[in-house]
Amino acid sequence: MSDLKLGMEVRDELSGFGGIVTTIGFHFDGCRRIGVTPSAEKDETVSSLPEEEFFFPRQLRVTAEKTKWTDLGATTDHKYSLGQYLEDKVTGFEGNVTVINTNLFNQPRYLLRGDSVDGEEADSFWTDETSLTPGVRAHDIDPDVDFDPKNEQSTGSSENLSQTRQMQDNKW
Repeated sequence: MSDLKLGMEVRDELSGFGGIVTTIGFHFDGCRRIGVTPSAEKDETVSSLPEEEFFFPRQLRVTAEKTKWTDLGATTDHKYSLGQYLEDKVTGFEGNVTVINTNLFNQPRYLLRGDSVDGEEADSFWTDETSLTPGVRAHDIDPDVDFDPKNEQSTGSSENLSQTRQMQDNKW
């Protein structure tokens, strides 16, 4: 389902898990993941609730398009793009953006993947959008060119990479 928006109420068709869309994540490989946080009932405490769970969009059915959360004006807008080489101003960590999570209540968060050294797995680092600046040591990578030039990547959500990149570039 490509029309999911932050704040909507949804239910997973497979597990029955339901709640509010609190995160929409865009991944470098073209996959989109939707974070769902359950709502507390009157007699429930927050500590008794399960944490946010992530699903593929096609697993979710909208149970309420309009909720008290959809009026908050939350968007999936973000400043940087997947594949862009960035530096965290606080830690100095540098890497290419591999995931962008847009959130109902917070600024976008980015997962940077650093450079691999001597064949070792590269480090990754989550950071907030306001902490980022363009990096200087390496180049940006384009998922359509550098990762999947023939656009054959299976995303698990039945959307091809070009469609996901188009949505990621805020052309919904």
